[in-house]
Amino acid sequence: MKKLIFGALLSTLFMLFSCGGDDNNETENVLTGSMSATINGSSWSSTNGGAIANVMTVGFGGDSQKSLQIIGIASNTSSFTMNIPIENLAVGSKTFSGDFAEGTLGYISSNQMDVFTSQHTSGNFTVNITTLNLETGKMSGTFSGTLYDDNDVSMSITNGVFTDVVFLSTDYYSNGSMSLKRNSGQVFTMDAFNEDGKFITIMENSGDNSIAIMGNNANLTSDFGIYSLNFPKNIAAGTYALTYDGTYNAGISNSNSQAEFTNVSGSLTITSHTGNTIVGTFSYSANNGSQTVNISNGSFSITHN
Repeated sequence: MKKLIFGALLSTLFMLFSCGGDDNNETENVLTGSMSATINGSSWSSTNGGAIANVMTVGFGGDSQKSLQIIGIASNTSSFTMNIPIENLAVGSKTFSGDFAEGTLGYISSNQMDVFTSQHTSGNFTVNITTLNLETGKMSGTFSGTLYDDNDVSMSITNGVFTDVVFLSTDYYSNGSMSLKRNSGQVFTMDAFNEDGKFITIMENSGDNSIAIMGNNANLTSDFGIYSLNFPKNIAAGTYALTYDGTYNAGISNSNSQAEFTNVSGSLTITSHTGNTIVGTFSYSANNGSQTVNISNGSFSITHN
């Protein structure tokens, strides 16, 4: 479970870094932050520009929670992720201890197999935001902690520093619906209600001003999986080619043990974008080297923030 949690947080970093070609000032700042620390006496540092902060707002069922993620990744893909609940972003120090702490510091090794977290009965994590510039959208600070893996092996983190880290924002919420057919199966619908194991999640990312729609089918049938579409928030009516990692992209995720579906082709048609409501249709094919999945009869209607 911990690997899934920290893997999901790390994916946010890759998604935000992928917007480096955008021309807006906020995106250009993404590549200025850095992070360093000492792990059990050995030095660790992120790549140049390899650190970013993300203010994440999660709103479902009328409730809304906000948290700050500070993420750093090294050239060997090892990474740190801090996850801090916040009401208002401000200068100051916060300390979190124990297995049920709301704030966490996590480390993932370069092979993505070794996961350490401060969320442990003996774990602790301190972060101190020393500078915060709301005009430039940058922050700096320090961090430290004692982390543990699933075998109770400890890891000491000292001398942690993050400098000129840009903070962006990501909003998660649910509304509308997405329908599709997988291979030769039946069309099924995912909406804002998850009682039947089929539900939709919408993510807005300020880094590249994009919207991701994720249709989740958690039922252990041949339709099991997460089906995603990603496109610019200001998308206009028209037809767009879908790829794996382009501006207009689609994807399928089945399980951690399955090879990633990186070969994607298809099309997305936006029939209308009126106010904040986007309606469209889609179809695509995805291949992971050993399996091909064909998505047809795809349609959606969502309302963005």
